[in-house]
Amino acid sequence: MKTVSHSWINAFRFNWAGSLKWMLVLFSVVTLASCGKTNTAELPPVDESYWLQKERCVVVYADNFCDYYIVETRSGYTVIQNWGGFTPFVGDWIMGDLTRWGTRQLYNYSSKYQITGNVKEYWMSWFAAREFVAALCR
Repeated sequence: MKTVSHSWINAFRFNWAGSLKWMLVLFSVVTLASCGKTNTAELPPVDESYWLQKERCVVVYADNFCDYYIVETRSGYTVIQNWGGFTPFVGDWIMGDLTRWGTRQLYNYSSKYQITGNVKEYWMSWFAAREFVAALCR
């Protein structure tokens, strides 16, 4: 009895290992190509004399995976929601009106650019501020 070779079937077999590798490469290329960096040197100049009259605080907690950060003021801790733009780093000096709720223009004195933030809570203790941010970032 004569056996028939099915080599044409082997030509259409799907190579899972090879395709997974290429899917990973394609995903990486698309993800990395969509990332961008804004040059802060291209931002318009800021009148620092205006901001130096405002309340000063320092960022004591910031997380890249959460839109909220905590700043330490003279009156306690303030929780701010980042509204677009750059998230400040821990240790950055922020200036602005931080003792009222609502959306505010703030100035990052350390990096020399303006940011928009929504003051969610102010005059808090450190532990209350951390619990508040943990609840918001779940």
